[in-house]
Amino acid sequence: MAKIEDKKEEADDLLAKCEKLSKDAISMITYLFTDSHPLAAKYNQIMVEVINLRPENPERTHTLIQICDKNLEIAQKFFG
Repeated sequence: MAKIEDKKEEADDLLAKCEKLSKDAISMITYLFTDSHPLAAKYNQIMVEVINLRPENPERTHTLIQICDKNLEIAQKFFG
């Protein structure tokens, strides 16, 4: 049973690192361009994929909705 718990802990650590790297990339994009730059949408999508690997809960769902709404806003602004 310890091996399963170790793997779960390792997976949680990797998810946290992925989230941090994606957030850092989005921060750099918004610093260089704007928070509505199409490149930010790509990293927002990566964040959705990473967050979607976590267990379902209301906070996760709320975060996913916010990110998807932001991507919709970016798409409408730049692509009509």
